[in-house]
Amino acid sequence: MKEEGQTMAGHIDKELRRLDRKKVYYLNNVIFPSMANIVYFLEAISKNPELQEEFDDDLKDLFGLRYPEDLKNRGYNPVIRRLTDAIIDWTERPIDDEEKLSSLRNSNLRLALMAIMQQVIYYKARTLSVQEMSEDISNTIINDDFGRAWAWAQLFAKSVRWEAGHPHRPTKF
Repeated sequence: MKEEGQTMAGHIDKELRRLDRKKVYYLNNVIFPSMANIVYFLEAISKNPELQEEFDDDLKDLFGLRYPEDLKNRGYNPVIRRLTDAIIDWTERPIDDEEKLSSLRNSNLRLALMAIMQQVIYYKARTLSVQEMSEDISNTIINDDFGRAWAWAQLFAKSVRWEAGHPHRPTKF
């Protein structure tokens, strides 16, 4: 670096800019388009029984619901379990200030995602339960059982701030 007239700080700044460009490239050109493609694909399948028949076998593989028999009793985690866990899990930085820790935890976007997932499960369970039993009984049971899980998730997420405005990187469909 001395031969090139660069300081250590200058070298670090240059490397940080290079890494930031790579981050932006992969987010814009790989991650966000991939998410849009997966969502579009799954939405199309969910609305078309013929596509469900055609792709359900492939979806078992995609989500890890088909696996070798020898993994059955070895704590196998299907891909969908790992994805769900990765979406709502986080690691907290060690913080001595309990008030600041509580504030950080309560504004965690993953809590809002958990509440959204619980809401979707709650509504789907209500729809399915009506097909299995009378609507009155179904709604009472579903509201009690699934409603509690959704209520807890909403309670955990109540202080999460949603931000209105244009996203920095929209998921383009």
